[in-house]
Amino acid sequence: MTISRRALFGAAIACFCCRQSAARKLDDIEGCWLLPGERTVVGVQDKDFGALPNSDDLTDSSGDPELDKALGKALVRMAKTFQVNPSFAFFADGQRPNAYASPDSTVAGTAGSVIFGKSLFQDQFKRYSDGGLSVVAIIAHEFGHICQFNLGLQKELRGSEKTVRRIELHADYMSGWYLGLLKRNNPSVSLWACGDTFNRIGDTKFNEEQHHGTPKERVAAAEMGFAFGQNGSTDVKSAIEQGKSYILTI
Repeated sequence: MTISRRALFGAAIACFCCRQSAARKLDDIEGCWLLPGERTVVGVQDKDFGALPNSDDLTDSSGDPELDKALGKALVRMAKTFQVNPSFAFFADGQRPNAYASPDSTVAGTAGSVIFGKSLFQDQFKRYSDGGLSVVAIIAHEFGHICQFNLGLQKELRGSEKTVRRIELHADYMSGWYLGLLKRNNPSVSLWACGDTFNRIGDTKFNEEQHHGTPKERVAAAEMGFAFGQNGSTDVKSAIEQGKSYILTI
């Protein structure tokens, strides 16, 4: 599998669907993936996501060359594990830290795309001193969405529900699975911050389409995936199916 330079040095840190309250108060983020045609094109206005970034405003660097290098290596490993090849880029998200994934591709030779806000990236590193593992958890969640796009799973996952809850919980399961693989290979690693991240991104907007699952549901989905990653199959297709089986029962 090959990944473009832009894919290597953009940030796959997405789907931070939560209300943050660290150094500043931010608006609710109402979603983290876009339908085909709702990607980063000039002048697009989307009712759920507000103004999308101008394609000219995308950049392939976080502003920290050493961090870009480490992140690039992590993305290559994750792409291989998830068997996906999306493109990635940073954008200026200002006072609304956010990031999106789309089944559309922004770079030739890739499948799907993720755009990530620089403020979101900075805020996550300020919140935790965990060597970037909570960032990895968010990356893995977004790769879960890319898997869904590639396999056309979103309609099946959503079923008759009026919200995107089960779609998001399946991505949480996939993130947990990847963290389980990391723990399997590095038993001493601490993943406390990852669990705290899943807890924070839950919501109780039960009657809104963009309800992503309660904190308890999101942690539980990640924990189920984690257990499968630590003790089950290392094959992403098996993880996708196990995650689907779990999500469709809740």
